Amino acid sequence: MKRLILLILIAIVGIFGLTGCQNEKEISTTEKYSDMYERTFVDVMAVYPVVAPILMTEEEDFDKIVKEINEVIERLNDENVHFFSEEAREVVGKITSSAKKAIEYHELYLNSDYSMELKQSTMNEITKIADLMREYAKLYDEFLRNR
Repeated sequence: MKRLILLILIAIVGIFGLTGCQNEKEISTTEKYSDMYERTFVDVMAVYPVVAPILMTEEEDFDKIVKEINEVIERLNDENVHFFSEEAREVVGKITSSAKKAIEYHELYLNSDYSMELKQSTMNEITKIADLMREYAKLYDEFLRNR
C-alpha cells in the first residue's frame, strides 16, 4: 500500500515537473519570437528616416543614400524575418515597394531637367511610407495588447 502511494506521488511530481518544463519551453519560444518581432519593428521604423532625406540628395550623395535604403530593405526582405501577422507582412511589402519607387523617381529626377512632377512623385512615395509605418505601428500595438 505504501509503495502504491509512493508510486502515485512520484507520478504526480513527474507530471507537474514535465508540465513546468513545457511551460518554460513555451515561454522561451514566446520570448524568442518577441525579440524577432521587435527587431522587425525597429527595421520597419528605420525606413522613413533613411528614405526621407532622398528629397534633398544631389547626384554626388545619391549612391550613398541608395545603399543605406537598400540595406534596410534587404533586412526586411530576408527570409528569416518573422512577422506577427500576414497583414503586417503585406504592409512591410508595400513599404519596401514605396522605398524602391522613391529611389527610382529621384534617380529619374536627378537625370532629368529636375522635373517637379518627378520630385512630387518621390514625395508621394515618402508620404505613403509614413502612412504605412503608422499602419504597421498600429498593427504591432494591437498585437502586443492581445498577447
